[in-house]
Amino acid sequence: MRCNSLKWFVMAGCLLFSASICFGSGNEEQKAPAAAVSADNFEFPSAIEGSSVEHTFSIRNTGTAPLKIESVKTG
Repeated sequence: MRCNSLKWFVMAGCLLFSASICFGSGNEEQKAPAAAVSADNFEFPSAIEGSSVEHTFSIRNTGTAPLKIESVKTG
């Protein structure tokens, strides 16, 4: 009799633990930035050496936290 009670107690505890992990509080949303880039690549046309060429990349933060752009590389 005592063994059956212990089994039920352990099973109920496992069930409650599993439910708490699966469902959590439900209202917690992780805040994170998310960069949406119009085009992540651009092929510049041929240019004369020493001349300037330009292209504008549009970057929009679609996340829920501030987006920090700390470095940009070419090539």
